[in-house]
Amino acid sequence: MLKLTLKIIFCSFLISIFMVEDSFARKVKVPDATIVVVKTVETVDSGIYRDGQDIPLMVVMPVKIKGKVIIESGATAVGVVDFSKEADYAGIPGELSIAVKYVKAVDGTSIRLSGYFMDKGNSQIGGTVAVALLCPLAIINRGGEGTIRSGSELRAMTIGNYMIDVGQ
Repeated sequence: MLKLTLKIIFCSFLISIFMVEDSFARKVKVPDATIVVVKTVETVDSGIYRDGQDIPLMVVMPVKIKGKVIIESGATAVGVVDFSKEADYAGIPGELSIAVKYVKAVDGTSIRLSGYFMDKGNSQIGGTVAVALLCPLAIINRGGEGTIRSGSELRAMTIGNYMIDVGQ
C-alpha cells in the first residue's frame, strides 16, 4: 500500500511540473523599449481638440517576440492631446502634440507606451505684418492650425517589462 501511495504522489508531482512548465511556455516577456508602430485613425486639429482629450490610435504591424504575436496588427492603442494651442489672429500658428499612452496586448494587458505626434501650423506673421502696414484689417489673418493627419505613423516604445500570455 505504501508503494502505491508513493507512486500516486510521484505521478501527481510529475503532472504538476508539466502543468507549471506549460504555463511558463505560454508567457512571453516584452522587454522595455520594444518598438510598436501606431497610426492615427482620424485627423486631429488644434482648432478642435483640447488638452486631455483621448485620441484613438491603431497598431500598424504585429509585434512579435520569439515568433509569438504579443500585439496584433489593428490592435487598439490610445493617445492623449498633450498640448493644443489654437491658431490665432495676426498669423500666429496653432500647435498640437499627442502623447501615446498605451496599447492592448493579445491577452488584454495594457502596455504603456512612449511617443509623440507633433505639428505646428503655418505661420502667417510675416505676411500679416507687411500687409497690415498698408491695410490694418490684415491683422485678422489667422495662422494655420496644428494638424496631424489620419494615417500618420509613429514608432512608439514600451515602458517597462511585461509578461504576456500568448496562448498555445
